Amino acid sequence: MTIMHVDRPRSERKASGSGHLRRAELLAAAEKIFTVSGYEGATIRKIADEVGVSSTALYMYFQDKSQIMLEICVHALEELYHQLEAITSGARDPLSKVRGILEVMMRFGLEQPTAYQLLYCVAPKEISERRNEVIAPLSRSCFQRTQNAVEEAQAAGQLRKDMSPKAMTEALIASCHGLIGVRLANPYAPWSDPQQMTKVLLDGLFKGFGAK
Repeated sequence: MTIMHVDRPRSERKASGSGHLRRAELLAAAEKIFTVSGYEGATIRKIADEVGVSSTALYMYFQDKSQIMLEICVHALEELYHQLEAITSGARDPLSKVRGILEVMMRFGLEQPTAYQLLYCVAPKEISERRNEVIAPLSRSCFQRTQNAVEEAQAAGQLRKDMSPKAMTEALIASCHGLIGVRLANPYAPWSDPQQMTKVLLDGLFKGFGAK
């Protein structure tokens, strides 16, 4: 599969190799600031200061703040896709593949909340306008891999066959996103351990969707 990337302006002023390293450094700093301050609270100046460069220097690598955030999101979604690819290409039984996919999705949402929220929740206008073009194709590929695994589990008699595989996939994913969403909306509530919550949710889902 060809994975889409955000268009990236190149600087002619950096020696070979140094520009790539500085770009990665800026992205890492930006992700840290986005996580702490949120998208609206993060500024180009804060990101530049974190790395120790001027705002002008940062603009040599990125057009604006939205491009930085989109690139962080693309990298996160690429990593998610590759993890799903590894799970679905392995020798696991079909139901184990479905569960592994959902566990990876849950971990992604809980461990990378800024990227998750901008990918799947309400995003600033400048992000939303470019999100479909840049991110939607890869997101659809993640969904299709999940649906393929559901179809395999249905064919193997491990999941109910009286339900549309697409609708079942949507329900499974939506349930996981619901748990992620309530935790992110109220991060200071006395939640149970994330792994325990993930297990309880998936055990309940598979009991309901399991073959009768």
